[in-house]
Amino acid sequence: MAIFRFYPAKKENVRWIEKNNIGVLLNPDRGVYHKLNEPAMFLWNLCDGTRSLEYLAGALGAKYGISEKEARRDTGGIIEELVKCGLLKLYKNSKIFYPVQRQPFE
Repeated sequence: MAIFRFYPAKKENVRWIEKNNIGVLLNPDRGVYHKLNEPAMFLWNLCDGTRSLEYLAGALGAKYGISEKEARRDTGGIIEELVKCGLLKLYKNSKIFYPVQRQPFE
């Protein structure tokens, strides 16, 4: 599937906190909070623009011991939702970014 050749990266203005592998993200453009479960937070932490969705699916499968089919389905669904919520961008080519720093909520 062609979608798995895209490279997701966090949007620069998104803020988040993580505790016990659970995350809360804020999209300040929309003023909306999003809670991520452990697998979604695992993927979020890998989204730096240098790793393809194919890589992310493999990493998710290895971490949670799930089949390639399940990992691709779950990765695609999680990333699609994060893009729809305005938290991630997808690039056709690998991008090198300065590291996005976790921005604490004030």
